[in-house]
Amino acid sequence: MSNAFLSYFFTLLLLNSNLATTAQTVPEGSTLLKKEEVTSLFIDSIKKELRITYPIHCVYSYKSKNKLHYMVLAEKAYKSDEKESKFDSIQIVDVIDVNNQLIKNISLIDYKISHTNDALQPEFSIWFWTRYFNISDLDGDGMTDIIMVYGTTGSEGKSDGRIKIVIYYKNKKYVISHKNSGQDYDRKTYVQIGFYNLPKKIQLKATSIMKKIMQDNNGIFPAGWENGMRLKKTFLYEKFD
Repeated sequence: MSNAFLSYFFTLLLLNSNLATTAQTVPEGSTLLKKEEVTSLFIDSIKKELRITYPIHCVYSYKSKNKLHYMVLAEKAYKSDEKESKFDSIQIVDVIDVNNQLIKNISLIDYKISHTNDALQPEFSIWFWTRYFNISDLDGDGMTDIIMVYGTTGSEGKSDGRIKIVIYYKNKKYVISHKNSGQDYDRKTYVQIGFYNLPKKIQLKATSIMKKIMQDNNGIFPAGWENGMRLKKTFLYEKFD
């Protein structure tokens, strides 16, 4: 049995033995609303007005510039061939309470890949990795800095899925996208160029989340990725001589 095969096998084992580590947690700086609070606040007419189209998974409340916000996480489930609940799309809607009226602030929808092409294979589920969320003021300007993380599973579970780190700074979005793989040369990370213009404390928080993802065996970023980000590279991949 070759060393390359053993490396690939243990990579799959590590990534897929840790599926429970992305279970829901309450991010620092926020409060998880109780089910009855969610039901009372987000009645059908309000959800329609805010265009919350999927069932609500959970809602976090937090303050930014002394304004009360609610971050709504919603997800659309489907029944897989194994009769397990999986999710084909997710939605994030952040709203502000203005005089007891909920006003949409930011919104994001993403999907698992459901088709095959030369670069990507179909995925089986997409869901929030709330244990890596940040909902706190990182740079001390009084505004809450939001970092959200979610991922997908492929045919080999997390080991060939994708990871997205989405940062909202002053309501503008910055994204780090990663393609996982059990094969070194297939791991690829894309960093939006604007990320490197963010305050240093926000950049450091994002890279610390990436390190934590690796420590938890929920992803493997390309070798040398930290140095690549110090050099402000936008495409990180494994290099071979």
